[in-house]
Amino acid sequence: MTRIFISYSRRDRAVADYIGAELRNRGAEVFIDYQKLTGGENFVGRLGREIEASDYFVLLLSPRSVASRWVRDETGWALHCDKPIIPVMLEPASMSDFFFLTNVEQVDFKRWSVDGKVDGAVRKLAASLGLPAEPTHAEPVPAAMVEVAPPEGEAEAEAATTPGFARGDLTELFLTAAEVADEDPEQAVFLYQRILEIDPNYMQGQARAFVDREETRLKPIRLARMQAQAETAMKAGEWKRAEQIGRDVLALETEHAEAQRIVDTCVENAKYEPLYQQAVIAAETGRWRAVDTLLWDITAQCPTYGDPAGLLAELVSSMSELATLEGHAKAVYSVAFSPDGKLLASGAADETIRLWDTASQKELAVLEGHTDPVFSVAFSPDGKLLASGSDDKTIRLWGLG
Repeated sequence: MTRIFISYSRRDRAVADYIGAELRNRGAEVFIDYQKLTGGENFVGRLGREIEASDYFVLLLSPRSVASRWVRDETGWALHCDKPIIPVMLEPASMSDFFFLTNVEQVDFKRWSVDGKVDGAVRKLAASLGLPAEPTHAEPVPAAMVEVAPPEGEAEAEAATTPGFARGDLTELFLTAAEVADEDPEQAVFLYQRILEIDPNYMQGQARAFVDREETRLKPIRLARMQAQAETAMKAGEWKRAEQIGRDVLALETEHAEAQRIVDTCVENAKYEPLYQQAVIAAETGRWRAVDTLLWDITAQCPTYGDPAGLLAELVSSMSELATLEGHAKAVYSVAFSPDGKLLASGAADETIRLWDTASQKELAVLEGHTDPVFSVAFSPDGKLLASGSDDKTIRLWGLG
């Protein structure tokens, strides 16, 4: 059974209920917080687990939901869990906090506020979720979907008295936040903000001052943890996630130099993600020469990219020794292949340069003249000259015919 988590603003609850019912009538298991949560349980933990267990995350977008910290945090966790996010546009709204969805096709429910016609939008949403186009039975369209939204003051009053996260639950949320603050500051701030969203005047306004002090106290811990999370994501090649965490840090502290570095690095590295994915495909099919070429180009163009899938280790493990070339009397300091790959030159501490035939692995010549160890050798682009550098403070050019 397809499991769906619906994220919404409390003031869009009637629409969330309708959509949830329509999806259930198509065989889905739908989670809407106030319908499922019970008093006394760990609300945030339950929400997190429900998102983790879901197959799809349906995000209802409206001016109310995009302004909701609660909705933003739920969406952030869905991103962290790599859940498919299906945006449903209820009303035109700013997408600045959901920029990562700008290229994702939205399901347009905006017509409901004009003429109440939602059948086509519901069918499109069902198709996006892999559900049947038609329900087992139709749900009545709620009045809220064909009426003008209540005035701002009335909507706030309704939000504060709706089931689920209502005033009766705020003490539980508040005490839970205080208990977990030091071990999980992100969850604590998450809960504090939700309390103030439900009831801005909770505890006769004293809660807001307390939350402000807590946010200040917890800020250094949050920043350090977020930075560590971003670094971990970068090592794994999760550039979008690391960038988002970096931007979250900058939202808390605009002059955070390390976070800005993370964001800039991730934006640059993301440009080379297609090349790296091609290298991954090449490695899976055993095309190691292609892997080598692609990794070399990525490293040359973007030194900070790293090797998140461990392709370099696989590349090394795929190699086998073809031959051992012996002839130098002392340590070898440098080697170079000719442009056509037919010759190999080596410079060593025995003050000589040796030329080798790569096909036969035979020594072709010993070039002598340096009076100290030879530390570097290089062929000219046309392969007709060989340059060598030595500790005797000279560079010698050798003609190769």
